[in-house]
Amino acid sequence: MQMALWRITTLIFIFTVGLKAIEREPYCPKYIESCPRTCWSLAAEGDYWIVFRKTMEPHGFLYATGEEGGDTTYAVENMSRMDFRFKSGVMAGIAFSPTAEHTVELSYKGLIEWEQIRKANSPTNQLVVPTFPLTTHDWVDTTFVQIDYHAKFNTVELLYWNHVTPRYVDYFAFAWIIGVPGIKLTDRMVYNTTKEYPSNIGTFTDQYKVSISNEMIGGEIGLDFEHNPMCYFTWGLQGKFGLMANMIEKTVFLNDQNSTEILVDRQMNTIRPSYLIDFNTYFTYHMKYAHIRIGYNYFNLYEAALSPNQIRRSKSLYQIHLSGQRICFNSFYAGLGFNW
Repeated sequence: MQMALWRITTLIFIFTVGLKAIEREPYCPKYIESCPRTCWSLAAEGDYWIVFRKTMEPHGFLYATGEEGGDTTYAVENMSRMDFRFKSGVMAGIAFSPTAEHTVELSYKGLIEWEQIRKANSPTNQLVVPTFPLTTHDWVDTTFVQIDYHAKFNTVELLYWNHVTPRYVDYFAFAWIIGVPGIKLTDRMVYNTTKEYPSNIGTFTDQYKVSISNEMIGGEIGLDFEHNPMCYFTWGLQGKFGLMANMIEKTVFLNDQNSTEILVDRQMNTIRPSYLIDFNTYFTYHMKYAHIRIGYNYFNLYEAALSPNQIRRSKSLYQIHLSGQRICFNSFYAGLGFNW
């Protein structure tokens, strides 16, 4: 909460200082028609993002034994749904145009994190955490399970724009885009379990941790369309598709017998293909030395390894599982940019 308030306060400060530093009169981008085609320009922009992540329903990472129904079954079903509230993030970018036909852009988007805590209690010891192919004592017919989930998402992107028609000048403007996306997604799920044994034995506690790191790099291609109905206003649509190599690292830690016996402490690595679909629509208001932009972004990342999907009744914890896994973001953003 404190981090979110700090980001909002910083954004308001940047907007206030920026708006006081620029002239109030609208800047008409069509003025660049009088500029030779070889003139250059430089722009920098910072955005504040509100990111909504699609709900995850990774069924199977906890189940109940015994009769169906009752509080135990309800607790397990409740844990199988992860509703992510919106999270805040930032974007910072710089763009250089040596001529009116070409632009090179470098941007960073990140500081986006998600957390979930789920708890299930079974007084009759009916909870089971899958540890296939291992046989355990404390993870079967256990009393209490708490799951802590944490994920971080950061991206860096280098883009080259080939402007078919000059940006901000014509009534309609088009540009082809090619780029190099870099994505890092870390994903961790930690089980903490408590099992009540007879009074002469006592209460045992154990931990099961699965950590995933996805580091992706590849290429992408896209198209940008802009409509300039007024000299100080631009509305745009942008779509991109990317194919990447995903370097996945999975770490598994599992103990048993009241944390006295370490069953697994292992790291696995593999490289798999992943791809992305990125759609963006935005509105820009131009001033003499600055611009204000608001927009909406729809982002899909396919074939990323996620920790909740590594734990299943029939899936070995010694393998990396990612078939069909997808992360979907819906984001709204607002930002201030400066032009030179």
